[in-house]
Amino acid sequence: FNLVLLGSVVAALGQPLFLNAPAALSAEWFAPEERSTSTTLASLAMAVGNGVSFAASPYLANLTAPSGEAPIPGTEPLPSVHRLLLYQAAATLGALVLTLPFMGCSVGGADGGHREEPALVSLRRCAGSSAFVFHVLSFGLAFGLFSGLSTLLEEVMHPAGYSSEDAGIVGGSLILGGTFSSGLVALLLDRTRRFRETYRACLTLGLLAVGVLAWAMHQGGVRKPLLALIGITTGACVLPIMPISLEMGAEYTYPTPEAMSTSILVLFGQVFSVGVIWWMDEARGSPVCLEGFTLELDRAVPCLFPGCEICLEETPEGDAVLEPFQGPESHPGLNSPETRAVLEPFRDAKWSLVILVVLLAVATLLSFVKKGRYLRLEA
Repeated sequence: FNLVLLGSVVAALGQPLFLNAPAALSAEWFAPEERSTSTTLASLAMAVGNGVSFAASPYLANLTAPSGEAPIPGTEPLPSVHRLLLYQAAATLGALVLTLPFMGCSVGGADGGHREEPALVSLRRCAGSSAFVFHVLSFGLAFGLFSGLSTLLEEVMHPAGYSSEDAGIVGGSLILGGTFSSGLVALLLDRTRRFRETYRACLTLGLLAVGVLAWAMHQGGVRKPLLALIGITTGACVLPIMPISLEMGAEYTYPTPEAMSTSILVLFGQVFSVGVIWWMDEARGSPVCLEGFTLELDRAVPCLFPGCEICLEETPEGDAVLEPFQGPESHPGLNSPETRAVLEPFRDAKWSLVILVVLLAVATLLSFVKKGRYLRLEA
């Protein structure tokens, strides 16, 4: 566990570098009329990469060598998680090799390209811009909302009877819709430079779309095609918010380096994400079981479900909705010689969904509070 924790910390240390890069590289490599497109493509690539990794990880983890043979002669077959980590390490190394030739490249934009100034000076300028402060709060709430939704998507859909497949459809649809709309929004902004109006429109339409999505996830029984359509619509409204926000932050705080304004936006976005995820999880109801099942403590190590609680069938004669365990050796302490169904407890997610809608409503209202100047375009 300690080694896994250390690896997670090291990986997390590198994440801000990727999140902060789009706006800074756009300012250094592209002309003003190209920056919205470049920032959007870079931000979108991260969202698409996350979606691909979530979709591909279960498949890669389950890959096995033919006939149970080890992938390398003379070695033991790798556990599924170890194989997955090996694939991820190879992909990371490949990305590093592809990036090395571009290190040190600088084209320079029309405003002078790379700029540097003391960090304290940049922080004071950012804090002194009331438009930027309200923008940080608005973006932080929107970013936290998306993080909470993507992190707890399956948990908030499960109580209404949706399956993991349904949650995967919604998650994939969010990325698909956002990919298409972000490209259109980038082209629009490069032509019109109407960042603030587009940002407000995305938030307002996103509020309506998230409201419909929350209703569908709580109501249950929505068919897969309609779920996909709602997910596509929601993603189309919500995903363009990040690249627009990065460009707005750079405009409001010029001549502060773009890396500083982006870092502040990402930092507050991550802080709000932690709070939103915790709040949504705490707002869920107490664990309950279906009729015919009793809530019991999971005595196995590791626990089968989060919270270490399970729903265990009351009598072996009952209908087994799910029978993942066939003997005592597979899950110590739970199974008797006869088969007993084991289900995951579900928690009512109504208030978690309400939190999503309320937070996005607040983010939308904050976007209308202060009208900032596009200082970089004016320079």
